[in-house]
Amino acid sequence: MISVIGLGYVGLPTAVLLANAGNKVRGIDINEQYLSKIANCEIETEDIELNNMLSKVLNNENLTLENKISESDVFIIAVPTLVVDNEICLDHIKAVCAELVKVLKKGDLVIVESTIAPGTTETAIKSMLETNGLSGIDDFYLAHMPERVKPGNTLNELVYNDRVVGGVTLKAAELAKKVYESFVKSEIKETDALTAEMVKVVENTFRDINIAFANEVLTICEEAKADPWKVIELANMHPRVNIHRPGPGVGGYCIPVVPWFLAQLAPNEAKIIKESRARNDYMPIKVANDIKKIMDKNNLSKVLLLGTTYAGNVKETRFSPILDIIKELESLNINYSAYDPISRDKLENQENDFTKAISGAELVVFLVGHDIFKEITAEELKKYGVLEIFDCTGQIYLQHLDQKEIKVHVLGKLDI
Repeated sequence: MISVIGLGYVGLPTAVLLANAGNKVRGIDINEQYLSKIANCEIETEDIELNNMLSKVLNNENLTLENKISESDVFIIAVPTLVVDNEICLDHIKAVCAELVKVLKKGDLVIVESTIAPGTTETAIKSMLETNGLSGIDDFYLAHMPERVKPGNTLNELVYNDRVVGGVTLKAAELAKKVYESFVKSEIKETDALTAEMVKVVENTFRDINIAFANEVLTICEEAKADPWKVIELANMHPRVNIHRPGPGVGGYCIPVVPWFLAQLAPNEAKIIKESRARNDYMPIKVANDIKKIMDKNNLSKVLLLGTTYAGNVKETRFSPILDIIKELESLNINYSAYDPISRDKLENQENDFTKAISGAELVVFLVGHDIFKEITAEELKKYGVLEIFDCTGQIYLQHLDQKEIKVHVLGKLDI
């Protein structure tokens, strides 16, 4: 029996894939209302196939659902870790270990899939699980298997992305690899737990730093009156250059959070990491100030914000930089409404109806590059009385450039 503890955006698809591969799996989550939704296949997900596969494994009883941890042979911990004031909080993992240690027996395998700071598996988690007298070296097996997934494509990436598994012992890594080989189609590299932990946080930190560089290029280009989007596009034609897209900030759980896991290991050395975080955290402030400049210059009274999630075609708003933009706009006393047909979370001043949202708006700001927003034309906006567009995604404005009916501003090209 394999128990997957925490049925969030990684835990649930992992449990489903394991069950679909023929394993007997127990999905565990303390939220009984959420468990009921899973049981009725009523979860909201970007992965259409997940609901189909979930229904199958529930019907054949390869997947069962519980709200408490009970005896098993393999335990996969997939609960979130938090960052509070840039400090890592292991409260969820501590709560799991406190219950897990009550049923842990000799020969069991514990796999930590939660994103954690390097060193956590062999120190904190191992110590918590050894409180019942069993040894994490001689009696049970402990490993770390970091996830590499993109929301909206989770099932595919869990199956086809290469993976890294690190064990407290070599045997632990080998056993964990066998569990995941039941559904992973690509390579799984074995290593030690510390290395696996480092790999995960380094991957996400690299992306944060790359985005920060792109955002810095954008602000420099704006000062120099160059087009940052064209500069980055042409620079990326070089075979060894891959600059990420600039934008209104960095969101989601991993990229803006995980760099602090790495930085805390050597705070005095993590200069680039901290500067990158500061650069990306500044972008919502810049965007809000740019919106105010546009409105002040043209005496506009209301702005419509298109997109509230943390990325294009994603439903989640957690850690969305748009939330920070809204806070800045409120502090600047800007009259705004928001519209996002994809978001599963409704924010204050967010309308579900586009007509209501755009009513009275003279400026429309594209903050998130949802595909559905690319269908909006300048002519359509003009009919609603919109006078200007501000594109912060670099993906929307291209189709509007030839339109004479409406003024288009672009992040990094604000000439006011």
